[in-house]
Amino acid sequence: MAKNSEVSKAFHEVYNKVPKTVKATGKTGKAKQAMMTAIALSKARQAGASVPEAPKTRKRSSTNRSF
Repeated sequence: MAKNSEVSKAFHEVYNKVPKTVKATGKTGKAKQAMMTAIALSKARQAGASVPEAPKTRKRSSTNRSF
């Protein structure tokens, strides 16, 4: 249960006080939410919480690009 509280503590910290990196990028909406979530999960991992790693994304092949 202590690990779960570390995760929620990290989320509260990030969402109550927006980090400078998020403000500097000027992103809004879903992009801002995704960035803040990533920062919160990173802080939770540093605090020792067992948070699963982010899923690996597949690269698009160069033949699938539309011009």
